[in-house]
Amino acid sequence: MNPAKHQSIKPPLPTSKPLPKPAPPHKPQLMFRDNRSFAEVLTSTTQQMAIKERRMVQYNSTDEDKEWFHRSLVGNIMPNVDVATLEATVLKSSDKAVSFRFLGASQLIVTFLDQLASVQEQRNEGSVLYSLFSNLRQWEARIRAYDRFAWISIFGLPMEGWNKNCINNLLQSWGNIICYDTSCVSRGSISGIRVLIRTIQLETLHDQVML
Repeated sequence: MNPAKHQSIKPPLPTSKPLPKPAPPHKPQLMFRDNRSFAEVLTSTTQQMAIKERRMVQYNSTDEDKEWFHRSLVGNIMPNVDVATLEATVLKSSDKAVSFRFLGASQLIVTFLDQLASVQEQRNEGSVLYSLFSNLRQWEARIRAYDRFAWISIFGLPMEGWNKNCINNLLQSWGNIICYDTSCVSRGSISGIRVLIRTIQLETLHDQVML
């Protein structure tokens, strides 16, 4: 018997095609390496957002814009003057005074019926205005506000600090105290206090103090 004669013939296996080589991973091109920490990035972003380019605007005022200025007096508020009753006192002192406006927190503008009335009031040495204001003068183009009023809320103050001297020390770097909101402590509980100050700082006042 011939074994080769009865051996089954197997078809040849197909030749396998070579697999394609995997593509190299994509490497993004980086222009620079940022070595800042997360906190530094936040701080930098905040500063960039806070700084805005100022626009230059030109405006030519008209005589109508300045009409009421020419019949107004400007004065600096004296120390220890009660600003809460100041408007009523001024308007009651002169029957020709028609309006009262704070110019910032240190000055005021009193407007009269006409320019002659403002000149007469300025020349009247017995005027009540001289007991309330210094440097009482006619309006000039260079006059402007340079400070403002600001309410400061104080919370978490130890009981030993509930006095005028301590609160003055807390706020002395921001401005001068004008008055207190006494309603904060007149309802049988003490949680915080609001203080009205005169300040030249225009940004929002926010701080924490270790007392």
